[in-house]
Amino acid sequence: MQKQATKRILLTLWIQIAALTIALLSPATSQGVSFNSAPATVWGTLYAAEDSNRTFFATEGDTPVATTRAGDLGLPRERRSTFEITYSNVPERAKDAIDLGVRSWEGYFDSKVPIKVLASWDRTAPFGVLGTARPGRYFNNFPGAPDKELWYASALANAIVGKDLDPANPEIIIRISAFPFWYYEVDGKPGSSQYDLVSVVLHEMGHGLGFLSNSEYVAYNGLGLLPRPTPFDAYAQLPDERRLIDLPAPSLEIGTAFVNRLYWSGKKGIAANGGVKPILYTPKSYEDGSSISHLDEATFSRSATDATMTPNLEAGEVLNAPGSLAEAMIEDMKVKPPAGIAFGIPNEPRNVEALIGDGRAIVKFDPPSNARSSQVSSYTITNIQDGKKVTVTESPAIINGLRNGREYSFDVIASNTNGNSPTARSNAVTPEAGWKGTVIDQGADAKYIASATFQGKTIIAYTDSTKGDIKLATREGNRWSIKTIDGNSTLSGKTSNDVSGYLSLCVSGSKTRQRLHLFFTDLTDKDLRYGEYDGKRWKFEVVDGDGPEVQNYEEKVRVRTASDVSVSNACAVTSKGLQVFYRDESQGILLGAVRSQNRWFYEIVDGDKKTGGRTIGDVGFRLRALTLGETVYLLYDSILVVDQNRDATQGEVRMATRSTIYPEDWSYKNLETTGELVAVPGYDISMSANSKQVFGSWLSSTPMTRPKPDRIKSRLISDIDAPVAGFAEDHGSLSGPLAEDFTGALFGCEGRVCAMTRQSQAVALIVDKEVSPKQMAIWLKLGRERFAVIGVAGKLTLFAQPSR
Repeated sequence: MQKQATKRILLTLWIQIAALTIALLSPATSQGVSFNSAPATVWGTLYAAEDSNRTFFATEGDTPVATTRAGDLGLPRERRSTFEITYSNVPERAKDAIDLGVRSWEGYFDSKVPIKVLASWDRTAPFGVLGTARPGRYFNNFPGAPDKELWYASALANAIVGKDLDPANPEIIIRISAFPFWYYEVDGKPGSSQYDLVSVVLHEMGHGLGFLSNSEYVAYNGLGLLPRPTPFDAYAQLPDERRLIDLPAPSLEIGTAFVNRLYWSGKKGIAANGGVKPILYTPKSYEDGSSISHLDEATFSRSATDATMTPNLEAGEVLNAPGSLAEAMIEDMKVKPPAGIAFGIPNEPRNVEALIGDGRAIVKFDPPSNARSSQVSSYTITNIQDGKKVTVTESPAIINGLRNGREYSFDVIASNTNGNSPTARSNAVTPEAGWKGTVIDQGADAKYIASATFQGKTIIAYTDSTKGDIKLATREGNRWSIKTIDGNSTLSGKTSNDVSGYLSLCVSGSKTRQRLHLFFTDLTDKDLRYGEYDGKRWKFEVVDGDGPEVQNYEEKVRVRTASDVSVSNACAVTSKGLQVFYRDESQGILLGAVRSQNRWFYEIVDGDKKTGGRTIGDVGFRLRALTLGETVYLLYDSILVVDQNRDATQGEVRMATRSTIYPEDWSYKNLETTGELVAVPGYDISMSANSKQVFGSWLSSTPMTRPKPDRIKSRLISDIDAPVAGFAEDHGSLSGPLAEDFTGALFGCEGRVCAMTRQSQAVALIVDKEVSPKQMAIWLKLGRERFAVIGVAGKLTLFAQPSR
């Protein structure tokens, strides 16, 4: 219980830090979910009005409900969402009012995902600004997104997908101005010269939940920008029924629309407004934070039910509920906006590219430059060789029924109600057969995987994410024996927690005295667990993560910590002892533990300082270790700088070596760092060794391709001039998983898996099914044959290289 409380306190602290600063890159925001993320830069603002005071109350139907703000908080509805508030520099006397303003939305916003709110006290706000708010971030192209091209506020996206897309950060950020005329009580009875704090927070919550345009306006020339259109922008409509998002941007045309009348076109919003399109606030002089992102002041400021989302609040004015119109408009944003009016015909599709598949091809393309204004309804892909056509609504298109070994190319046209675009032709590709797969375990996805030879037998340790278990496959003759190792019991040191995270394997001793060492993560308690196997029985214990408190990285004498140590780990064995290395997610450092005389001794390996060859980068998202002789080689990534999208802009691939077990004996080297020709190295890493040499590989990007890798860098660790392996683009974009040996590399290719022969750099398709770039893959030798082992379609699978 003490540990859990410590971790909850730590999480709250880091939520505040992440919201107030640009967070460092995290390895994954959500298990198994792929999407795009971007910072929220536009704030919704509520201004102090100068008119006479008036009071409004929440309503049920047409009957005013004169509620008091005591007892039931004035909420007549059943709670449909949960809000968790964190305060930053907020006076104690303001917290009750902020709490009530936030929770007033619990009956109006429907979400199964708790919504984290960061409320701060802003002493730099201009006079007259009562408060500002924005979403934590925006997301698009997430599973279940109503429109993949729109950007959804954090809380709205989470509500749609049913899970937290960014667990480490708040969904809503509110700044309350340090204003001298606040009414802090929660009874809804401010004086005629006071501004009701509850009402301000109630209003700002609407912006945080997505009642906000991403529009920007250049006042001196009237240029309008809409860099990341939101669903709010998609429902904003001109008088001629064109959608705001269908206008070219940036342009003077959309800038003109920003300062002229706009209407809400969502069905639910119209119904809540008595069948009339609600008017949005668009003054002739564009107001940052107010224009478009509010209901029209003149139309709704006197409404007894829908004044909450107007741009100004008067002294003495009281708002008790979001209002049925604001609620309906947010509900509109949870469904795909209807198509707009098509203008002209589409331009030709851009960047048309065909990729190699097994008996098929993948045709990728970008929409025409005028896709929004022309309202593209479909794309037709024609096989040039046989004239067959496939119609799709978005990229990519899968063209099946092709013959391996035969060359194909494709024409792509875009269509709308007015006609067809010019034709864009792809490159030519020749489909090829993937490698033959043999299923080892059809009941485990094997996202994380490692192998070793133990007591003369080949073993594979791997995860089962569905059950939260760790399993072991042992080669017995020509068959595999499958056992669940942990995650399924509380007996003999086991746990029933989810242990399907990162893992590593090591072997010590010789012959029958060998010991198998398995390190794996407890995803429930965020601990590093250890299992030792002598060939007959397992013994389990927690190595780290279960300490009484988080140990600060500045402390030299190291002990167990309460940090999250569940992100990565790698082990190594020498005659000096068993060693394991792992990332401290709470502080962004690389920790180590050495087992000697049945005790664990702890250390910091890197990420804590600049002296002694170390770095202060955020280290160890990706981590590999091995032993050659008595020397331990540790390969890992280091992120130095991130941008506002949390993508790395500067980084390193680092190596640490030592031949003892003492912390002071580490030696460090940067194998690659950001420079003129390299943007970011280390998107994934791998390492292997023979009896004399250590070989390393990693994925890197050039300045033109960041934040996506475009090359594999492979070299002997001792080789200063690393040869760069180019990538055959007709197999698709490069990604993890990455695994290499002295013969070649496995890597992700357009969400599948390919192999590259080291000597010729020839690329071959291994798996033509979806494989997550975040999972692991390995090379495995059985006798003289070499196999790729990968979790595919929820099954641990062995892929055999075709004979030549």
